Formats: sequence, structure tokens, C-alpha cells
Amino acid sequence: MQKGLLIASLMVMFFLGGCSAKRFSEIADVRQYSQNPLDYVNKGSTDKNLTFVKFTKEELITEFDTRYFAPWSLAKPPFDLQQAKWPWQTYGSHNTFKENTRSIEEDWFKQMLLEANFEEFGKVSKAGIVIHVSNMRNFPSDKPVFKDFELAGEGYPFDYNQNSLTTANEPIFISHYSKSKAWVYVSTSYTSGWVPAHNVALISPDIIQKWSQARQAILLEDGVPLYDLNKEFVANSRIGMMLPVMKVENDAFQAILATDQTGGYVTFTVVRIPKNLTITAPMALDKQSIAIMAKAFMGDPYGWGGLYENRDCSSMLRDLYKPFSLWLPRNSKEQSKVGQVYDLSKLNPKEKERAIIDNAIPFETLLYKPGHIMLYVGEDNGKALILHNMWGVTTKSKNIEMRNVVGRTVITTLMPGKELSGYVKKDALVAQIESMNIITAKSSGVPIILAPQVEEKKARTRRSSRDKEEGVQPQEVKPADAVAAEKPLATDIQTNGQSTAPAKADAI
Repeated sequence: MQKGLLIASLMVMFFLGGCSAKRFSEIADVRQYSQNPLDYVNKGSTDKNLTFVKFTKEELITEFDTRYFAPWSLAKPPFDLQQAKWPWQTYGSHNTFKENTRSIEEDWFKQMLLEANFEEFGKVSKAGIVIHVSNMRNFPSDKPVFKDFELAGEGYPFDYNQNSLTTANEPIFISHYSKSKAWVYVSTSYTSGWVPAHNVALISPDIIQKWSQARQAILLEDGVPLYDLNKEFVANSRIGMMLPVMKVENDAFQAILATDQTGGYVTFTVVRIPKNLTITAPMALDKQSIAIMAKAFMGDPYGWGGLYENRDCSSMLRDLYKPFSLWLPRNSKEQSKVGQVYDLSKLNPKEKERAIIDNAIPFETLLYKPGHIMLYVGEDNGKALILHNMWGVTTKSKNIEMRNVVGRTVITTLMPGKELSGYVKKDALVAQIESMNIITAKSSGVPIILAPQVEEKKARTRRSSRDKEEGVQPQEVKPADAVAAEKPLATDIQTNGQSTAPAKADAI
């Protein structure tokens, strides 16, 4: 009885404290505008005054492969020890809370520093591979690190110990192991952090060479069971996961998935992947193909840093563009620097929206505000529309800041939630947008500063009418196989583990 009363008391405390600054009513944009990206393929003018050069498919593939496999070419950590210690410099007992809403004691951070074993930083320095989907943590612990639960936009699900999510088959660089050896500090192509040691393995140089040069199967759906050749379950698929192709069948590919380790080194399983679940060459980088790919993410729950194998705003965009061999960094600020950047900071909200509609290329342009990144998909009756995985809309009631939770991938205007009571215009997305960047365009080296311009309403109307007249109905994407055909199959990668250990322990 007492235990039941205690649980009830904790639930009351949680909902009165941690959730008092949250609302859960649906915003009007989601009801008013189609949530199918394909409905926007023919919206928005493509008749732009383009002053830049786009990347070629070959350039994108080369850049992607170089970035993706970069951890396997490192001889030492890609940053110094002080940079690796940034979580201890950012968080402490003065500003963090446990899952029970109580402050985290300073002793916990001291214990984490001991467990981090930074005296061994860079002492391993070997190439590795992820063998299970893993949360990448800022501290070597599964315990969450929250800020004040009573603040809007804090508490669950914003666990500041969560950095990112890694998937099976990802190339990594292993710096060193924690003192208990339960955790390992790794770098991927986009970030660094702690993952459970049993979720990674070493990989030898001869396997690396064959793996990185082999034709890759890129998965296009989440959550589809993958089976081995004996029809035993091995893992679930995840969009963007890449597996070397070993054999081509009539309706499937046999591909290699890292699943275990022997003596510290990776062992593999051959899985059969239906051809309709994957591509072996980059998709054509056009609006139609991007829209079809984007449809797979619509309605997906928001996942801070990849928690619960969900995605936040930037990781959703990373995975969206992987099938096109377009590499994006991990966080929103770095993503906002890719391609040709336009500075919108000198414009008021109305001018920003006009500048976006006039200059942005639908499905190829990102919009950035501090802490959030969005994809421009076109316009509807003069309104710029964006696709983004968003947590919520800021509102205020009696000077108390609140969040109206959206919590998923949606298509909205630049002012989602403007109909809500307590909506503050200065907090609107459009008011906070600082820049936009066309990710398919080569950078001129400096941002293009957009200044206020006189509207040319008639010209825009003519463009919009012409786009509608010339629009075509979306067709299914047909992968291009030309590039894939140039890459060899991974027929000579042994799938029962390493036949011999590397010649040198520190060989890369």
C-alpha cells in the first residue's frame, strides 16, 4: 500500500512539475496542409536566377565516401584531450538533474571522469566498426542528465547525456576504453562519444580495403526484419544503413552485416535484403526522388539525439540525404554551412519569407535558426512551407514560457502554432531564422547577404502559374545502377570472422 502511495505521489510531482509547462493540442498547420511531401513537388518556382554551380553526382559520391569512411584512415583522435572533456566543462551539479528530478551530485561527475580513463586517451587508436545500434553518450553511463524539469523545453526527453545514435556497420575510430572497460570512446564520421564496448569491434586493414571499395546496399526503410540465409532474424533495417553486397539474386541482395566479435575483432552475418528495400547506387538528386524519400519520415516521433532510435531535426536530414550520397554533418549549425549560404539576418520576417520563396530551391534548401534546421519544400498561396522534425511551439501564459508539443516530423508554414493562445510573434520560426543554404550548390566562399527588395508580385504570379502548367505527376523512383556496376561485390570478405589477426596491433 505504501509503495503504491509513493508511486502515485511521484507521478503527481512529475506531472505538476515537469509537465506543467507543456501542452498537447494539435497545431492548425498540420491539419490545413498536406503532410505528404509528394504534394509539393510541383509547388514553388524553380525559375531562379542561379549564380552558382551545382555539385556533380561524381563529386557528391566522392565526398560522401571520403567522409563516411574517414574514421578508418585516422592514426590518432581527430581532436585533443581538452575537446574530449567538453561535457565536464558544460554540465555540473549546479545545472543538472536525475530522472527522479533531484539534482545530480558533484560526486557523480567525478566518478564519470575517473571512469572516462582519459589518461589512456588515444592509446588504442585503432579502426573499428559498430555491430549493434548504439546510443552514443557524452559521459560513460546510461544515466540521463536533464536540466530543470520545470523549465519549458527541458526535462524529458532532453537527456543531455545523449549525443547521437550509431547504426550497425558504421566505420568508427577507437580512441580508448573506460577504466571498467564497459565503455569505449569512439569517433564516427560526424561526432564522438561513449558507446558500450560490447557494441563495437576492431576491424583489420585487409577487410577495410575490401569493405570500403565494395558495392553498398543502402537501406530505404526503418524497422523491416532482416534474416540470414537460414531465415533466422538478425536485425531490423534502418534508413541509411549501408551493407556491402556479396551476391545479387533475382529479387534480393545478399549483404554483409557486422553482428559480433571474436577475440575483439568483428565477425559477420550474411543477410538477404529484398531489392525493394534498398538501392545499390545513389538516387537521382531531384525534387521527386527527395520527396518520395522524405515521405518515409513523416509522422516519425521526435528523438533528441536519437533516443529510442528516433531522430531529431538534424539526424532526420542526415538520413534523408544518405541515399543520394549527399553527406551532411550531425548538428544543425554545421548543416547550415553546407553548400551556398544566404544570410537572412538583415531581413524582417515578411522579407525573409519573400526572400526564401524567391531564392530557395525546393527540397534542396535548408533553413536555419539556432538549435533547429528545416527543409524548404515549396510554397502554397504565398506561404513558404517547411518539412522538419520539431519538438514544439513556444507560447506564454502570464509570463510563464510553455511548449505546445508537436513531437514529430511535420510540414508547416514558417509560423506553426500562430493560432495558439499565448503565441509570441518574436519567437516564431520565421523571426529567428538566420540563414538558408542550398546544399546541392558549391559555396562561393562567403554567404550571400540578402537585403530587402521591392516585391514583384506580377512576376511571381506568372512564375507560379507557369510552374503549375508545366508540372508533371510524381513517378516512382528508379535507382540508377551505373555507378553501382562499377564497384565490385564483396565476395571475398570472410563472414565467419577474421582468419588472421592484423600484422601489427596498431595497423590502420
